[in-house]
Amino acid sequence: MDKKIIRAYRYNTVSRSERTNRQKKEQGKDCSVKRQRSKDVKYNKAKKSIEKSNFGLNIFKIVACIGILILIGFSSKYIVKLEDNPIIRVFSPKEVDSVKYMKDYYIKVGMNSIGNINMYENINILTNELLKLSKPSLISFDSNYKIEYVVSESINKISNLEYEIVLKSKINVTSQDVINSVNEIKKAKDKNIYYNNIKNISEITAKDNKKINVKLVSENPYFIYTLNFPIYTSSDFSNSNKLELNNSDSNNIKFVKNNNQKDINFNSLTLKNYSDLDNMVDEFRNGNLDIFLTSSYDTMQLIGKHEYSVKKYRNGETIFLLGNKNSEFFNKKEVRQALVYSLNREEILKNLNTPFAEMIDLPYIYSSIKYKYDTIGAENILLSNGWKKSNNSYSKQINNVNRVLELNFLVNESDSIKVAIAENIKQMLEKNGIRINILKLNEQDINKRIIENNYDIVLSTIYLTENPNISYIDKYVNINDTTKQAFEKVSQANSSDIYQSLIDLQNVLSEEVACIGIIAKNTNVVYQKDIVGIEDIGYMGVFKNIQKIGKIKK
Repeated sequence: MDKKIIRAYRYNTVSRSERTNRQKKEQGKDCSVKRQRSKDVKYNKAKKSIEKSNFGLNIFKIVACIGILILIGFSSKYIVKLEDNPIIRVFSPKEVDSVKYMKDYYIKVGMNSIGNINMYENINILTNELLKLSKPSLISFDSNYKIEYVVSESINKISNLEYEIVLKSKINVTSQDVINSVNEIKKAKDKNIYYNNIKNISEITAKDNKKINVKLVSENPYFIYTLNFPIYTSSDFSNSNKLELNNSDSNNIKFVKNNNQKDINFNSLTLKNYSDLDNMVDEFRNGNLDIFLTSSYDTMQLIGKHEYSVKKYRNGETIFLLGNKNSEFFNKKEVRQALVYSLNREEILKNLNTPFAEMIDLPYIYSSIKYKYDTIGAENILLSNGWKKSNNSYSKQINNVNRVLELNFLVNESDSIKVAIAENIKQMLEKNGIRINILKLNEQDINKRIIENNYDIVLSTIYLTENPNISYIDKYVNINDTTKQAFEKVSQANSSDIYQSLIDLQNVLSEEVACIGIIAKNTNVVYQKDIVGIEDIGYMGVFKNIQKIGKIKK
């Protein structure tokens, strides 16, 4: 087999110049081949690198897509979960439970009048509220008058003038402790905030160490609600009290938490007395004061741009529209209904331009029952009961005489707020066809007309407390047989069913429009933005949710 000679020209005889030219060409071809081979290698490497990169990129895209799908799925569930939540949220009771509190914090509360530091002679509402948290009481009750027995096991009504109190055996409070407290309060008289509640007790004696007999001067169906006063005893009742009175002087009253109360989030609470309101506000602005109370617009203005929270509570002073049940107009239910439907009390409050008042319904300061403003309803209720409207006035045949619906309205001439309210009421009622004659009189002349039944309606100031006893206005709100039966039910009630009897009375007074609440005066509780637990407050109840009060941990 012949072997093939590669590049045979190499073996041919050629001239030197030709050989040189051939060698150059051959070298050029070899370089070209080498260059081509080098390009091929680089191309293949680049191709493999690109392919490798594309593969990695594709893998990344796939993983990213899967991640996005998972994120979308999670976000969708989260969005669905939040659909029912408000966009802007503030602390609610549930949220307060979940916040982290500063431990061992010392709360400081500013006041411009602590009052007498003698616990028996102090009429300050806030001081006495804290004293009740540091002392036991026979009973407590909520805003719906539902009774909780604290130190007492039971309270039995023997007669309208006699009661028996049985104390719990497991609490170290004796009959003599209760008797001593009652006697000390009666001895202090008006210097003690609870005196008016228990001054009706004519005799209190111990049957034994855990049984007490109480006799009254006069009947009081609400008597059981007067027994929420603090029992001043040195006995150990650590299972009951939330705070302990630590020390006090003319400028400070300090309460420390009971060590058994693990759910209280602060270490102590001090009431600080400030005679200079400017100084008190400066202390608050500088963070040296956590809470202060005020009913002064000027004091609020001193705070300036400092961030703070504020909550209002009704302090007991209210303005009510009461009527003469013997009035030929007011004693008609449709007239009373037309009155309340015609009054835009929110507008009245707005026109007064006072920051320390709020609209109130009836019958009590803490009633949850609301009356609505409905001028069409006012017109319909009168027309459906035989009243005729002509020239924007209502009239009706009463005892064969055509009577125009016109009410004599008594107002204290020296009370500028009442006069302003009366002018608003007149304007609103006359706009709806009910004529009003405002009689601006002094207090003596007003009382004379009331005694003589020479009026239709009167604007009165009434001081309501947490106690549901409204016997002092019975003659105004007990206006017919329906209300009379509701009052009698309360009068005949035992301790076990008086709660429901009071609920029924409230409903009846509202249904019969026995009186019309206009406004209630209130007080501002001003507190630092990082203090929580003061959201739900009321009369003598600034610290009623004391377990939720504290400073947020930053």
